[in-house]
Amino acid sequence: RSSRDDCEEMTPSTDRGDASGSGVFDPASNQYCMELVNAIDSSGRYAKSLPKILDPLDICGNLSMQWIKDIGLLDDSHVTTDKSNIPFIPISVGSGDNMCSAMGVGCVEPGMAVLSLGTSGTIFGVSRSPPSSRVSPFADACGNYLPLACVMSCTGVLNSVLDSFFNGCDGDEDHSRDVDAKGRKKKITHNLATEMASFHPPGCHGITFLPYLTPGERTPNWPHAS
Repeated sequence: RSSRDDCEEMTPSTDRGDASGSGVFDPASNQYCMELVNAIDSSGRYAKSLPKILDPLDICGNLSMQWIKDIGLLDDSHVTTDKSNIPFIPISVGSGDNMCSAMGVGCVEPGMAVLSLGTSGTIFGVSRSPPSSRVSPFADACGNYLPLACVMSCTGVLNSVLDSFFNGCDGDEDHSRDVDAKGRKKKITHNLATEMASFHPPGCHGITFLPYLTPGERTPNWPHAS
């Protein structure tokens, strides 16, 4: 909501961090690049739909009485339609997922970095100056910048290697440990696969595995890699 006095007016808003993921944010000016915006839609409708960019400590609105009631902050006996008696509960502007992740783990000073390994893999750090175009030129949630590099497939690559090259594979290794008491083959775990791989020299005898398991790649920017 836009204000306490006029809580019916809705003003879409966002912060620098979330806006920097839109593809039309200019990190140098901390505003939308209107040249790109107008190239996407010359009618101006897209430009009008873009949320206002607020500073990190700005309040984007306040909680309405309906929400205060719905989440149980007040019971029915305290609910009022008198706007002057509505508790003022400010709403933060918020930010994007990686920006909030950085802030949540305390990565808020220049030179600090975070490595996140999940479905995708990301590494991002804090900078006082706009990032190079060679990485994602994100802004952080605290007024600085958050240059980020991302690969679309990360831990899924390890599972794919495990399923493709270990489980069900036949070779000279002793797999007796992989059979349970009833003679049923146990699924090879990551730890056991690592132990098995340790008996072979690094390099996989020249095999190259390209970890592009999802359509496209972000770093490098290869939209058709798979």
